[in-house]
Amino acid sequence: FLSKDGVCYSFDHRATGYGRGEGVISLVLKPFSAAVRDGDMIRAVIRATGKSLN
Repeated sequence: FLSKDGVCYSFDHRATGYGRGEGVISLVLKPFSAAVRDGDMIRAVIRATGKSLN
């Protein structure tokens, strides 16, 4: 399963398996009014959310 050279070539003809790796992501949310007040660069606004518990 592991790539012979330890590199993952996703969607590439050189692919021989997968390469192990780790990743981390963090998302920090701030109220819109506070971001405007603080002069922050606003890159996106979440206008609605939802959930389903079927």
